[in-house]
Amino acid sequence: MSAETEYWDIGKAASFLGRAVGTLYNWHGKGVGPRYERDRLSRRIRYRADDVRAWADQINEPRTETLVGDSPRLAKTLKEAGR
Repeated sequence: MSAETEYWDIGKAASFLGRAVGTLYNWHGKGVGPRYERDRLSRRIRYRADDVRAWADQINEPRTETLVGDSPRLAKTLKEAGR
């Protein structure tokens, strides 16, 4: 018996990460953030929940800030991670 993959929309992923939805869109343009897919039919962005959790663990960043652009700590973490 295989478990079904859990997908999150951009709002759920942003909420989990403690970020604004617009921030995740900005990340897409910069090539950073958790891996995402586009639904083949609706073309909506979706995230595998496990990918979002793994990315959050990888950067080891507190999920309380709302604006990435105002977070020098996140910028430094992303730079150190090579992203």
